[in-house]
Amino acid sequence: METRRSETEEEDPEMSKSFLEGRRPCPASGGRRYALTGAEKCWEFMTPEERKAFSEALREEAKWGKDFSGRMLEEVDFSGGDWSDCDFSGANLRNADFRGANLRKAILRGAMAEGADFSGANLEEADLEFAHLGRANLEGARLAGANVQRANLVGAHARGADFRKAKLYYSRTGAGDFRDADFTGADIERSIFRAADLRGAQLKDATGQANFERAKKQ
Repeated sequence: METRRSETEEEDPEMSKSFLEGRRPCPASGGRRYALTGAEKCWEFMTPEERKAFSEALREEAKWGKDFSGRMLEEVDFSGGDWSDCDFSGANLRNADFRGANLRKAILRGAMAEGADFSGANLEEADLEFAHLGRANLEGARLAGANVQRANLVGAHARGADFRKAKLYYSRTGAGDFRDADFTGADIERSIFRAADLRGAQLKDATGQANFERAKKQ
């Protein structure tokens, strides 16, 4: 049986460790940004050719390696790729582009993915526990059966997303856009939907007591 932690335990104790290790300043940014893991620059200062080569190298690596945990991958283009079963735990994925990507059973535990674009992505049965997804775009994403426990989705855009039978225990979804999302059979025990937009959302057979203070349901 799965053991649940207390409400006060909001962060994975190992979540920030890998994220902080091995960071190198990006010289082109004057030290304001960090270079991507495996590169000398941050995405912002790469040429289009360098960006393409970097993304293609990651896609090739995903065919045999699949371990991207703890890497600095901010703003990188992963769109349309097959990242199923890959491990992104503790990685910096802020503002990364995962549009239409296959992330089925991927591990994003504790990933820093604020502002990332997962629209239309397949995240079925993925592990997103403790993930930071504030302001992320999850519109039309498929998260059926995913582990989204204790994740931060504050301000996320998840219109039409599929959360059927997902585990959302103590997830923070305040002020998010969940219009037309499907939470059928999901575990929403202690989830915080404060001020979220749930108009048109399906909550049939969802289990647990959640906080819907100031949420829009109609």
